[in-house]
Amino acid sequence: MSNNEQIHIDHFIRSLSNTINYVKSDIQLEASTAELQSLPTRTYLEKLVVPVLIHGLTQLCKERPRKAN
Repeated sequence: MSNNEQIHIDHFIRSLSNTINYVKSDIQLEASTAELQSLPTRTYLEKLVVPVLIHGLTQLCKERPRKAN
């Protein structure tokens, strides 16, 4: 593995860690498993899944690597 590849991997890991921390801060920790399971599917997705996807895709767009030759 080249030094350049290692730099990209390290950067990706930091970005992923930042994304996870961002999501943790937005999710209410007091919500119990029973409350989450009782949510309708659409509500569950909108509250818990979509924010993660949006943040992750935004980070991906910001840090998109150049095209490989």
